[in-house]
Amino acid sequence: DLTNDYLWTWYDNVSAGAFDWVLIANPQPASDPASYPINYRITVKGAVPAQMIEGSAVGVIAPGTNVTPRIANVSNGPLEVKTCKAAFDPVTFVCPDATPAEGRSIASQRTLWGPSFEEVPGYPRTALKSDYHWTWYDQLDAGTYNWIHIINTNPGQVYYRITVGGALPSPVVEGLASGTIPGNDLVHPRFLKRGGPVEVKSCSVAFVSGNCPDVTPPTVMTSQRVLWHGYFNEVLG
Repeated sequence: DLTNDYLWTWYDNVSAGAFDWVLIANPQPASDPASYPINYRITVKGAVPAQMIEGSAVGVIAPGTNVTPRIANVSNGPLEVKTCKAAFDPVTFVCPDATPAEGRSIASQRTLWGPSFEEVPGYPRTALKSDYHWTWYDQLDAGTYNWIHIINTNPGQVYYRITVGGALPSPVVEGLASGTIPGNDLVHPRFLKRGGPVEVKSCSVAFVSGNCPDVTPPTVMTSQRVLWHGYFNEVLG
């Protein structure tokens, strides 16, 4: 379903050969007299980007049209797109819409990376979970770089734990297989490992024997970002 708050773990328009657009569309038909423009706001790590290559990070989208901005000098995350029927509050940046159904949009990232093309839909904030899976992880094959990205969209710290085949993966190439993520921040570890299944869990406190003691664990967002012989692919958890 369409929503008005979308997330991605990462944005990169800095790496050699990378061209990354944020696409946001107003799905209301232009021919419908009841349709209305929507306001949008793009942030990276909670702040509006200071420099743009194309378009604007904040603006208005008419019914039946879209915008395709591209951010300058950013290789970081999390990336968030919010849309609103009314203008965002200039101080708090909160959307004052009365109901969640107002100001809905559709958003994706479209990326050219070397010889490859990739499109990743925005992940609705309302769909975030505390337990994610993939079938496979591979950092052993030559020419492969496989990162597991985990973003904490909460204001406070969360604990995370990554397993491959039910065990913490090792040896570690970058980052940690388990640890903490500050509020509105991320980690992107990498391991010298091949196998599956892969699982990421989050918790508000330290895991006990691999389990989270929380009755309702805090939600996070995850993806695997892979470079394979110069080709790029991203798979959401």
